[in-house]
Amino acid sequence: MLVGPAALAIVTKQIFLFPSLGPTAVMLAHEPQHRSSRPYAVLVSHAAGLAAASVSVAIFGIAFAPSVFETHTVSPARAGAVLLALALAIFLEVALRAQHPPAAATTLLVALGSFHPTPHDAFLIMGGVVAVLIVGEPLRRRVAEYEPHHVPPNSA
Repeated sequence: MLVGPAALAIVTKQIFLFPSLGPTAVMLAHEPQHRSSRPYAVLVSHAAGLAAASVSVAIFGIAFAPSVFETHTVSPARAGAVLLALALAIFLEVALRAQHPPAAATTLLVALGSFHPTPHDAFLIMGGVVAVLIVGEPLRRRVAEYEPHHVPPNSA
């Protein structure tokens, strides 16, 4: 499923391939029938995480500060932005009925400074998510057709 963003990254020399796409692809493969694996949940939750983190880093005045991976330290402002971003992202996911846990990693990538709150970085993030879905959604549907519906334990 990561072939889509990987190909885009190679061809465009842009970062369309990033860590939070791995758990998204795994979720589509392992839990194809789960609500969190549906395209709406995947798209909206990654967008909500991006938006929540963008607002949070702006509030804390660190929108364009170096990433924690550059500084090798987490400042109080960065920690505050992470906590606020994750809380806002969870709130938005619940309010929009679009829970997709792997999107929390996207929230952290922005809150920790790996991506910045710019249209360019938002395009890269959402482009990567869409690329995973273009490849992954047909596969998810195919697997879901053949996977028996989940039966909770002790309910037989």
